[in-house]
This record gives sequence, structure tokens and C-alpha cells, in this order.
Amino acid sequence: MCTIAKSLISHKHLGTGKMTYLKGAAPLLICTMLMAPTHVRAEQDLLDLDAEVQLQLEPIDGITTVCDDHVAAKGWDNPGKPFSVSVGSGLVQVAPGHPNYINERQNAYDKAVLEAKGLILESLRAKVARAVSNRLFADDMPAAQKPQETAASVDNRDLLSAFEKSLELVHRELDSELDRTAPPPASAEEADEIVKKLGGETFRNAVNTMSQEMLIGTSRAFVAETSRPNVKGEVCVVLVTSENLRNVARAIVSQDASYLPPAKPGKPLSEHVPNHKTNEGLLELLTSYGVQIVRDENGNYAVISYAQAGAKSGSQLMIKLAKEEALARAQGDLRTFLGEIAVKTKASDNYADYSELVDGGKIYEGGSAINVAIKSESDALDIVGARPTFWGVKHPVSKQPIAGAILVWTPQSMAKSRAEIKANNKPIKKAADPTQDSGNVQSSSSSSTKSSSTTKIGVSGSSGANTSEDDF
Repeated sequence: MCTIAKSLISHKHLGTGKMTYLKGAAPLLICTMLMAPTHVRAEQDLLDLDAEVQLQLEPIDGITTVCDDHVAAKGWDNPGKPFSVSVGSGLVQVAPGHPNYINERQNAYDKAVLEAKGLILESLRAKVARAVSNRLFADDMPAAQKPQETAASVDNRDLLSAFEKSLELVHRELDSELDRTAPPPASAEEADEIVKKLGGETFRNAVNTMSQEMLIGTSRAFVAETSRPNVKGEVCVVLVTSENLRNVARAIVSQDASYLPPAKPGKPLSEHVPNHKTNEGLLELLTSYGVQIVRDENGNYAVISYAQAGAKSGSQLMIKLAKEEALARAQGDLRTFLGEIAVKTKASDNYADYSELVDGGKIYEGGSAINVAIKSESDALDIVGARPTFWGVKHPVSKQPIAGAILVWTPQSMAKSRAEIKANNKPIKKAADPTQDSGNVQSSSSSSTKSSSTTKIGVSGSSGANTSEDDF
């Protein structure tokens, strides 16, 4: 069949010229098509694309977190929403029982927040530079060996016969003399020629990313933590940002409640803060970190900042110091909510070097490296009207004492603090009547209630599960 096609092509070509020659190519195409099914069948024997896939893939744990599942369940990953969400996670670097375990839990939360903020920065704007290169090369073959170099490896001693050589060896110290009079070994240059590169390839892919923005009003919507004996725990967080949250931050910074956006009525503020006198409330406080935005029953926004610190012992002095440390962290988180300069830099380098050698050997060197740094900074700023309360509990797994701080800001507390600041800064005037009553002095007292939690093999918890879209 193909022979006939070839003859037809040749005949047409000789008879009618170029145009007819192109038409004559059709039989060749027919011949190719007739041969194709055999080739296709052979390929299908090797790879049947229609066959049912039997390969079972094993997913890797740790790629997604409880926080990712929470975002998906709430439908917050919809880009049409008037707010943006970002998820981050942080590992607790030590296991329960380590002296710094409680503080490392707080550090893990802060690392999770930084990771989430880094994703926010890159989604807003990222300056990306990339350099990718690939080079193939073939070196020159080793030069031919010269006659004088060959002579260096030949024994040229002038001996008359094998008999005379044997007599000579008898009268010498055989081993030492033969070593001394042996031909010189191959030089280092000759050894290099043996493994000279015939050719090879180098590849490099370097990517540098930098993101820097002012972030205002980033609030945590959900936090989850897992803690098990002898296992490093993990904390994940869902961060939310929106124009409403930015306006709440502006209201605190400017001390002007008119910035606060209108909001739907929520539940009383006392119901938003977990009750540290109940076991359920303490369990939620264990996983309460960062700044949360809520709405009270009158539709007013309130800002709550949670933090905690580990006490080095159960003494009153150590508990007091842990309370101060927790309060400082809560104040720091609230300051960050009001505005910060956040920067993320990332450098990724992937490289490979492959060479083929004269002696048939192959050398491959390659790998990848990445360096990620996220930093946020904020200047000093007056925060007016944020009032703290405290709680304490032993961690259910490590039994280490924890002191927690809850910092609450509301428009009413801001107005009250501003009024007190104004009153305290009034100039002191001499009273007209020295016997006049100087005023009543009020005193307040606080009481503490001891609470305990049931010992468990492990503990997992979350806070903010009831957070609604109306909060931000």
C-alpha cells in the first residue's frame, strides 16, 4: 500500500510540478494514518488513559488547620464579602511541662498572627523580583598524553638481565629500596584529567519578595489551640480586616466616638467575655488571645484584648509578676490593632548543578533555600479608656500556673477616662472655706475565686466560635 503511494507521488511530481507534488502528498498521509492504529495500540498498552486509577495518595497532615476549616464552614472565604480573612498558625516550641511552656503558647499565637498578616500584606501588594537561568556546557576533552609524560611511568633502569636484577635485589633491603627506586606516581594534574567534566548543566531560580503596608484594625475572629502531653502544641488564628474595623481603630486613636460605624445590636458585654468563675469560661480563656471586636445590646462596638503569661511558681509574687506581663501583652496587642507598619520579606533560591565526567561518572548537586522574615512596628500612642481585669488557672496538661489579662475598651469607658483626665488636670484653687468638705473618697475591693479544671490527657479548645459577620 505504501509502495503504491510512493510511486503515485513520484509520478505526479514528474508530470505536473510543484502544485501537483503537494497534492501527491495525500497518499503519504493516508499511508501514515493506516500505520497509526498499530502505534496507538502500542501506546495504549503502556498507558491506558481510560483505565480506572488504582493509585491511593496519602495526604500530608498539617497543611490546613482547624482555622481553615472554620473559615470554609462560615463561608468567609468568599471574595464578595465586605471584609477579608487570613489564616496563620504557630508551633509551640516546647512540650507541656517545660518551664517556658505557657509563655511559648503566647508566642505561638503571636507567630500565627504574624503569618496571617504576612499573607494579608502579599495579597495587598507584593514587590517580586525573579532571576531564573539555565546553562548547558561541554568542556574540552583532555589533551593527548605527550611521549615524555609516558616515559615518566616506565622503569628505565639500565640492568643487563633479569639475573643481574635479582642479584641486586638480594643485596639490598628489598622493600625500602624498591619503594625508593619505583617510578613516580601520577601527578595531581594527571588525576584531575581522569575526572574532567565532559559537560553539564546548571540551573538557578531565585525569587525575592517584599511587602510593606500600614495595617489598621486587624482583629482575630477565631483561635484554636491543641495541647498534648510530650507533644509540641499548635495555635492557629483567623484574622479579619474591614473598613468597619479600621474605623473602630480610628475612634480609639483619635478619642472620637463619631468614627464608630453603626452596628446591629448584639448581646451584653458581660456575655462576650468568658466567665472565669466557671470551668467552661476558664477553658475558653485558655485559648483566648489577641484583639476581638464585639457588639453590645445597644449596637455599640467594644474592643477586647486577651493575653496570658506563665508564673514561674505559685507564689503570690510570681503570680503578680505574671499578671503584669499578661497585661503588657494585652496592651501591646491593642496597640497593634490601632495601626502598625508591617513588613514581610521572602527570599527563595532553587538550584541544581549536574556534570558528566570523562570516566563515565556523574555528579549532581542541588537543593533549595528559603528565608522568610515578618516584622511589625508601631510608635507609642495614647490608649484612653482601656480597663483591665484578670483571671488565673493551672494548665490542665502541664499543671503550670497561668495569669491572664482582659483589656476592655468601650466608647463609654473612653468618655469616662477623658473626663477623669480633664478633672485631674484642673489647676488647684484655694478653698474659700477651709472647713468645707473636700469630697467623698470611694474605695473598691476585689475578690478572687479559686477555680479548678478537670485533669485531661490532652486539651484542645477554641475561642470566638460565635463571632458573626456583623462584628466586622
